[in-house]
Amino acid sequence: MTLTMADVLRKIKQTEREAARQLSQAKEEASKIVSDARKKSAEIVSKASDDSVANTQATLDAAVMKHQSRLTRFTKRG
Repeated sequence: MTLTMADVLRKIKQTEREAARQLSQAKEEASKIVSDARKKSAEIVSKASDDSVANTQATLDAAVMKHQSRLTRFTKRG
């Protein structure tokens, strides 16, 4: 089978269009992956921050209760 110059050029153009389509799809997919990763990262940071605040509050509450208990015992003695 012999191809004419027009056939070769047509095939080249077809291949270029297919490559451009694949590149466009790859860029869209990459953009979605980056967007999803940023969203997940923000969720992780937010949860870590919430957990940190909760842990700090629990520690402070425990310290307050401990000192209130000591103060109560001290005032009962005194």
